[in-house]
Amino acid sequence: MKPVFGIYVGNSNASVAVCKEDGKIEVISNELGERVTPAVVSIAVKEQLVGSVAKASMLSKSSSVITNNKLLLIKALYEEGKNKSKNPDVFIKDGVSHYKINLIGDADLINNAGKVNTLIYRKLLDIAKSAIHAKDKDTLNCVVVLPLGLEESDVQYILQSIVISGWNVLQTIREPNAPILAYNLLDSTNKSIPKTTENILVYRLGGVSSHATLLELLPGGMLSILESSYSNEGAYKLIDSFVSYLANEFYKKYKLDPQESPKSMVKLRQHAETCMHSLSNLCNTNIFIESLYEGVDFHLSVSRARIETILMNLMTTFMKPINEALKKTAMNESDIHKVILCGGPMKIPKLRACIKQQFKISEIIEGLPFDEIMAIGAAKQAWYLEKFSQINLKCTEITSDSKVLKIGTLLKIPVLKEVVVVVVTGYLEDEFEMELNSLIPQTVKIFLASSDKTQEVGKFNFEIFTKEKNTVLKKSLVKLETCLEFVKDFEYALCILFDE
Repeated sequence: MKPVFGIYVGNSNASVAVCKEDGKIEVISNELGERVTPAVVSIAVKEQLVGSVAKASMLSKSSSVITNNKLLLIKALYEEGKNKSKNPDVFIKDGVSHYKINLIGDADLINNAGKVNTLIYRKLLDIAKSAIHAKDKDTLNCVVVLPLGLEESDVQYILQSIVISGWNVLQTIREPNAPILAYNLLDSTNKSIPKTTENILVYRLGGVSSHATLLELLPGGMLSILESSYSNEGAYKLIDSFVSYLANEFYKKYKLDPQESPKSMVKLRQHAETCMHSLSNLCNTNIFIESLYEGVDFHLSVSRARIETILMNLMTTFMKPINEALKKTAMNESDIHKVILCGGPMKIPKLRACIKQQFKISEIIEGLPFDEIMAIGAAKQAWYLEKFSQINLKCTEITSDSKVLKIGTLLKIPVLKEVVVVVVTGYLEDEFEMELNSLIPQTVKIFLASSDKTQEVGKFNFEIFTKEKNTVLKKSLVKLETCLEFVKDFEYALCILFDE
């Protein structure tokens, strides 16, 4: 089996993971040895830079450096993205976000959010090809992580930009699903799969936003999304507060205000971010900035306790999505069985400790790097898909355009509305016609397949569902669970596919 990849591109950083034939997953480092690449693009006349090099160029040409591009790919978040995209100016043209970059030559072609996204994915493609020593003409397969709640037009716009970069996208999965996959919570060989229903909280704290999702894990490894809460407040609030603290310390010492110089503040922010990364592992560190303002150097010793003091003033803000999701579902902390934390800011020990304190009796699932979990989960899904594709069976996906499924068709049941379902492979005993979001109940034989064999494990009456008929879904999943009892030790007991 050829290598497959999982990709996550956020507003701040991007990462790519590879899964090879043995099923082991590895996050790939870029040419600088970084396992996470800044999702920053610098547009110049003759070249476009992506990553740390582009981020470093903010000091000299900030007007052509693009950050937080992910927000501007999503129509519903346009205003938020416009406010947080300090450079360059942003405007809408033909329903698409564009950047106003006053450059001559071919660079003016790279002016919309989709093309910027293409540059980021092309950078990740170069990293991936270098890691597996692929040829330039080789096409690599990947699974991409996208946010919840996207309109279909947003999804197609993003996918188009990825395909142009050179990737072959096998599938997209949503952000809350990726950590579930990364920790193998849906793998039938995982002994931790519950025999009773469990509630799982997936909380992502990113650079510019945060997201809490409550999911219900049903017996047998089935998953449904109960509630999701988004906040436009991210770790930038913590960095802003830390930068203000550093600027005040500089003013106290030299009676000079670096906030009067945009260039000085860019320099101060870059060093503040580096300092915070260091304090995730160290108790103390030093900041030294040459010629911060008016030719004056800045040196300061900073402790982790200082960051924690600033953090505590923001914990109410960071916990808001979690509390809102709990409130909407009428749950409290004691109802949550497992908690998964992800996002680079989760490296801060005090932040994790505060969340653990709130969920005292919940199991906190950790062990994977917080800023790599999304890519790892996507790579796991890509491995499932690649292995599944080697099975010599025709697979038909049910869509709103499907009319008739013939005897002998391998059935793949997609997600309808907001409910996530695992793949069910089976043969329909009779032909039937399908209308949008409505299927006649059928008896389905379940076949679970490996690379070298298939095995019938039972059958059940499956009723298709809509969001309004969620109880029908649960009844069907209980029937499916009885079938899965036959295959606990089967090599390929669950092929997990999330479809939107």
